[in-house]
Amino acid sequence: MSSQPCLMTLGGIGAIYKLNDFVVVKVPRDPVEPDHAAEQRVFDILERYPAHPNLVRSFLRIPGRTFLERLPGGDLASLLRAQQTRDTSTQQVLIVAEVLPLERSFWWMRELTSAAAWLEGIGLVHGDIRPPNILIDAEGHVKLCDFDRVVRTGERLDAGTEPFARLLGDEGGRDRGTYGKAGPRTEQFALGSVLYSMTRGYDLYENQWFGLDHDCVVMDMLQRKEFPALTHSHEDTIISKCWNGNYVTIQTLKNTMLEIVCGPYEEAKTESTAWYVQHQEKCKEMVKEGVMATL
Repeated sequence: MSSQPCLMTLGGIGAIYKLNDFVVVKVPRDPVEPDHAAEQRVFDILERYPAHPNLVRSFLRIPGRTFLERLPGGDLASLLRAQQTRDTSTQQVLIVAEVLPLERSFWWMRELTSAAAWLEGIGLVHGDIRPPNILIDAEGHVKLCDFDRVVRTGERLDAGTEPFARLLGDEGGRDRGTYGKAGPRTEQFALGSVLYSMTRGYDLYENQWFGLDHDCVVMDMLQRKEFPALTHSHEDTIISKCWNGNYVTIQTLKNTMLEIVCGPYEEAKTESTAWYVQHQEKCKEMVKEGVMATL
């Protein structure tokens, strides 16, 4: 393993460093960052079960350091953005050079709903499904990452990112103006918005500009269920049902995706135990050699 970690991304709460072609390490700015610690606890839970092929795995966790598998295909948000021409002042999407093939969007929805349904089966909700948190592996499969907003089904969602989350309107009763309780309603809304992004090449309302308060306007529109116009196509029917919470469970949505015929498809495979242990041991070596202390 290289002794020179390479900075990949730098965000408001931390950084991700590439350690080699297979491993990255997530480092928070604050060693006691609560979101980082929360994500580590989620990985502790996930490791009690057989690994799911569409969830990013952690090789090792120590205080303030989380070692993760590296996916060379980047993230879905970057893939979509590479095809966009935007207004430099407003960031409105003006042109999309090429939209993902529909069968690929369906393949990836199969994988995303499979991952979300698996989490549902163990009583968890991802809580932050959106293109930046969808990574692409070398074989073209997708995996969900970033588990710092994971909560148990039925717990309150304290935060959301529009247009992949929606504040409740009058239908929410006492929960009006909040994201409500985490569960099938919140997850399918996010998944429907992801499918919209994949089939359009941009996120909801990114092709419009509502002025300096654009984000707030979009938040209010979604709360009022003022969604973009849809067609009667198969994909738009699914999007509409997701936005309106028509699927009783994410498993039901997953089954819907499995029924769609979308060309040849090879199921994603879980890496072998030997593969996992090999990279885990290399992470431990890095810690022992003191390389982490340089970050």
